[in-house]
Amino acid sequence: MSGSFNLPAKHHDAWPGWYFTHKCSHNFALMKRSMLLAAVYEYAGDFIQSGFTGENPAESTGDPRGVFEFALEDYMQRHNIYTLCKTEDPTWTIFHTNTHDRQLQQAREKYLARQGIDRYINIGDSTEVPIPANALYYGQPPISLLKKLKIAFGQSLVGPYWRSLKQKWS
Repeated sequence: MSGSFNLPAKHHDAWPGWYFTHKCSHNFALMKRSMLLAAVYEYAGDFIQSGFTGENPAESTGDPRGVFEFALEDYMQRHNIYTLCKTEDPTWTIFHTNTHDRQLQQAREKYLARQGIDRYINIGDSTEVPIPANALYYGQPPISLLKKLKIAFGQSLVGPYWRSLKQKWS
């Protein structure tokens, strides 16, 4: 069981008030330890056994910190396993915030008062194609057009070349 998706993630309906997905969020997830270990070792066993100093298989995704979530999602798709998600309503929500320090405290206060939550409810309960540049984080303003353009550029064929040039310059 999981929740807290900031992009469309629904695979199919379960029963009223619930849906299934191949996504898994570590913001909130309940699972058997054996499944977590099987998924992680299938996806990144060599990386883990190297003490996290070897080649990270999530590096190719552009998000190397997401290695454990990618491991679970890859495992679920290969083994036809789904995450069960509860449809959100004003009394049941789990949101991505991606904020820190004072901004996190302010977001938490607003969240507990249920202020400004409507646009974040049930983002994952959709079969639309997820567009990473459209990800929503509670407590943060929407991503600016300039940032969306930078993300699109980074995901283009030119992106890896540009990043390697930037690393040489720094």
